[in-house]
Amino acid sequence: MILYKSKFINDFNQKIYDQEMFASNFWDSPCPKCHETNTLSFYGRYFRSLYTDNGIVTIRVQRCRCSACNSTHAVLPSFIIPYSRISVDDACEIVSGDPQHLDNIMIRLSIARAAILEIKRKFDIYWKNLVYNPYSFSDLSSFCIRSFNLQFLQIRFLYLFLIPT
Repeated sequence: MILYKSKFINDFNQKIYDQEMFASNFWDSPCPKCHETNTLSFYGRYFRSLYTDNGIVTIRVQRCRCSACNSTHAVLPSFIIPYSRISVDDACEIVSGDPQHLDNIMIRLSIARAAILEIKRKFDIYWKNLVYNPYSFSDLSSFCIRSFNLQFLQIRFLYLFLIPT
């Protein structure tokens, strides 16, 4: 996964994604797997949905392939949590919010209470001891990637960091 720096906006769409992605010059980045530079090239797209205040937005996410190690990577804006339809900003509101505030988020994003409770549960199990207060970081995405090599609330492979000593 390759994240480019972006601020979440509610009217996010395919045109904005394409403009920001190309402006980021991601192909100049080193491959996340083998760390070789100038080896990334376009390798297709896939559909990805995201909850916003304006409903569900679907974009075609660019994939790239490294010519050195043949691994493929998705190019995502930094506000998207991998394997989730919730933005980092909305996830911070959910894990930091009081129960009444959660009802407002449910209505605003048109998502079920069970989905919100699942996000809180994942935070409590995997992230609570790592990130005490998500709002205390001006750029939570960068902090989590720098510190844990994961996007905030990404749980895939997180068990590597939670092995008891």
